[in-house]
Amino acid sequence: MTLLESLLVILIVSMTMLLPILAYRRWEHQLVNKQFFSDLENSYHRTQLSAVQNAKGTYLYIDAQEGITCLYYSFGEKKIEELIQVPATIESPSKVSISFKSMSGNVSQANKFYFIDQLNQVKVTYTVQIGSGKLVKKIDVL
Repeated sequence: MTLLESLLVILIVSMTMLLPILAYRRWEHQLVNKQFFSDLENSYHRTQLSAVQNAKGTYLYIDAQEGITCLYYSFGEKKIEELIQVPATIESPSKVSISFKSMSGNVSQANKFYFIDQLNQVKVTYTVQIGSGKLVKKIDVL
């Protein structure tokens, strides 16, 4: 076997080893983004439910630099402040504060906020309906 053949074999083996690793990284980032949106929606509903169950006002604050802060109460009346970090591949240009009324979980003003998922090239818009506080999700391709 010549030196050229050996180098060619090493190159082919290296490529077959590196390609799955590169594909794995993209898949991992996509999974992190999907988990972020799931965490956001679950925290929103948990915060709203806490306002109803504990008869205390709760809030959710979205800030691109600091992340998403949820303030709610556990069944034992313990105050819980949850922070969800926004992944680097998701852009959040809007700052929003959502307050849930005690006992009803309703919101006093309609809010709209969005995130841009740069990895999947989509804009995810959430609309908070006035009165019920229902969270409506809309996905647009960029």
